[in-house]
Amino acid sequence: MSLVIEPLISIANISTILLSSFNKVPQISTVLKARSAIGLSIYSVLIELTGYCITMSYFISYQYALPSFLEYPFLVTQDVCLVAAALYFGTQVGSVLVLGYAGLLVCLMTSMIGGFLADPVMALLVSSTTPISAVSKIVQLLAITRRKSSEGVSVAAWMISAYCCCTRLLTVYIETADAALLSNFGISLLLNSCIIAAAIYYAPPTSTARLNKTNKND
Repeated sequence: MSLVIEPLISIANISTILLSSFNKVPQISTVLKARSAIGLSIYSVLIELTGYCITMSYFISYQYALPSFLEYPFLVTQDVCLVAAALYFGTQVGSVLVLGYAGLLVCLMTSMIGGFLADPVMALLVSSTTPISAVSKIVQLLAITRRKSSEGVSVAAWMISAYCCCTRLLTVYIETADAALLSNFGISLLLNSCIIAAAIYYAPPTSTARLNKTNKND
């Protein structure tokens, strides 16, 4: 690789891992400040968490180098915290259902990491993460458009996700040009961008705007 490309890849990898370490922090902060999970689709988070857990378990099972999947432990931890916060402040899904789902997810991860699943099954599971990721984002996008409000949705969190997709597109294209991975990150980038656009378009009015509107009505 050239003297320009190698540092570029290093910067992309490091920035992706660093940003992933607090990717969901803005969203968690939004829920905690509002003391409400309104606007956040818990279904979207649970589906996303499933994809992250499958990917992380796959990397661990096949003993990949830690730097190649270091962002996933951070992402899994943050999604778990986000689900816990959403349950604490009330959400559209019951805690019993979420705990049951979590139990199934732990069993799946244990089976993958413990080597209890055949290679074809492992390959099928990891290939399913692309549609899983897409579905999780579509669910959140629909939640915003149906409510016609992005209240409770952190635009910053989705911007970080979009940036990480861009960096992974760059590194994958330069290093392996893997079509499946490029497709995965490309679809994710497109849907992340749609969520950002919808969140901005349906952003609730600021307190100043609401006050001005009230004064005009008076």
